[in-house]
Amino acid sequence: MLIIFTIGIFLLSLQPINTKLNLNIKIIDILGLLNWKYFIYFTFGILVKKHFTLFQQLIDHKTIYMVIMVALFVISYICLLRMSYSENIWDKRIDFMLRIIVAILAIIVTFAIFRHYQNLFSKQKKIGRILQFIGTHTLDIYLLHYILIPQNLIMIGRFFQTNVNPLIEFTITVILALLIIAACLTISTIIRTSPILSTLVFGIKPKSKN
Repeated sequence: MLIIFTIGIFLLSLQPINTKLNLNIKIIDILGLLNWKYFIYFTFGILVKKHFTLFQQLIDHKTIYMVIMVALFVISYICLLRMSYSENIWDKRIDFMLRIIVAILAIIVTFAIFRHYQNLFSKQKKIGRILQFIGTHTLDIYLLHYILIPQNLIMIGRFFQTNVNPLIEFTITVILALLIIAACLTISTIIRTSPILSTLVFGIKPKSKN
């Protein structure tokens, strides 16, 4: 039922479909209809949690893991090739669907890497302690990152549309993400020094004096 519901709202969020249904633009904006397509990530998370044992067995299987890795690189390459050929609205929707698939495959691969090399990311390792610190402050990053995102990214996007260079684009993306994460954690640390602010911003309950 959840899968059917997710597919339904995903299709409804696609611009060509909601346009054919003659939905009022104001209604689309009020409901945030164009963003409903991202509900698919929530569904994916629910299904993984519900069938977590099976999910672990699948990513532990070397053949399946390699197929996912190959699929990730192949579809990512197809997305790069299509960047210059997506002219009509349906082409753009197809590209978006491909990017959704790439994102889900990337999530699976990332989870698998951390699972396969979990000893490297343990508390005994410096990189493990850093990642675990970030992991315990994901809510802080989620709430704060938006105000730190540069406003001129559209110009950078247009530049890479005409000058396709995946390596440079990936490098800039990683550097920008690391800087924003570091800034979020710094602001978070300052906010958490105040019990009142940490409660108002992050919903952290003050520690009992008992």
